[in-house]
Amino acid sequence: MGIQEEKEWLRAILEGRVKPGDTDWQRVCMDTDFAGLRRRLRLIGEMGLEERQADLQAIWRNIESVRNKNRAVRRLRILRRVAYSAACIAGLAVSAAIFFLKEKTEDTAYVLPPELAWGQSVMLTLPNGEKQILPQNDTAFVLATQEERLHVNSRTLIMAEREKEREPVYYTMNVPYGAEYKLWLPDGTKICLNAGSVLRYPDYFAGSTREIYLSGEAYLEVAKDSACPFIVRTKEMSVRVLGTVFNVNAYPDADYIRTTLVEGKVETLCGAERIEMQPGTQVAYDKRGKKSDYFPVDVHLYTSWKDGYYDFEGMALSELMQILSRWYDVKVEFAEPSLRNLKFSGRLKRYEDVRLLFERLEYTKDVTFTYENGSYVIRGKR
Repeated sequence: MGIQEEKEWLRAILEGRVKPGDTDWQRVCMDTDFAGLRRRLRLIGEMGLEERQADLQAIWRNIESVRNKNRAVRRLRILRRVAYSAACIAGLAVSAAIFFLKEKTEDTAYVLPPELAWGQSVMLTLPNGEKQILPQNDTAFVLATQEERLHVNSRTLIMAEREKEREPVYYTMNVPYGAEYKLWLPDGTKICLNAGSVLRYPDYFAGSTREIYLSGEAYLEVAKDSACPFIVRTKEMSVRVLGTVFNVNAYPDADYIRTTLVEGKVETLCGAERIEMQPGTQVAYDKRGKKSDYFPVDVHLYTSWKDGYYDFEGMALSELMQILSRWYDVKVEFAEPSLRNLKFSGRLKRYEDVRLLFERLEYTKDVTFTYENGSYVIRGKR
């Protein structure tokens, strides 16, 4: 997205022409093209007062460059107050934050969408198609739907057991880049969803199998039920288990789908090829070559992300940048294609500033990271 287009979107949000529930708002929340805009909205609530005022003046001068002076001054005054209010209540889990912007002669209400307070928003699509933003703080929260009451605690959505008096209905959880979330299913299965993941699941399991549908990455601790196998379905791989702990990485933009088994036993199905896995192994399915490899691995390297960090050994810089782009919702470009194959080993903590991580990578290899036009550009050192 170009700078001018980003300005227009920012103006539309601040004027209320784009708001929660709109199709355009879903694009702002989820699409990677809007990553720069989301960062700008979050910064409005995170800056210090003097920095915020100076920055907002620059933003508004650019946005209002074609407007007359009186209208520009009036909206700048409103924007300053929006930013001040956002800084005061950032992090509160509310369905919408309402800020009253008081002028000398009149009061004006401005509704700040909750995404600005929470950062990246996890979206739950209910069976009736309604979308609900899930809180990302550590307080308890009860979500009442037409079907049931859902409980959220410490960024974990808990699906309660229910009587099976009707057909199951399906929910879809969308975890955008820059976020993660946990889910407890009614059978006791626990799932941790990584950034950039989508999971579709029923409110209870009926029939002879327990099936869910995944795009992205999930770490699962499946409740044992020998009479009812648990099946994770991705676009090109299915994983069948009875009760075990494993990780599935199935991002649409990745070259491989990887299933890593921590404990228990699972069976993967890729096309017509079935592989029965043992603990400490991985099945990697090549989506281009349409073939699977099965081999032993250090499972910690593929599951550490759920604990807030990422261990890696001999990882190509291109793969490492994919991980960081999901974690931090940033765009990365390679100015020199040969740099994509540089190998790195180490540990990255999940919630550190991405700029500090780039500085550490610059110390260890002959690369530099420069922020240009909404993306981090990687170049070789001269």
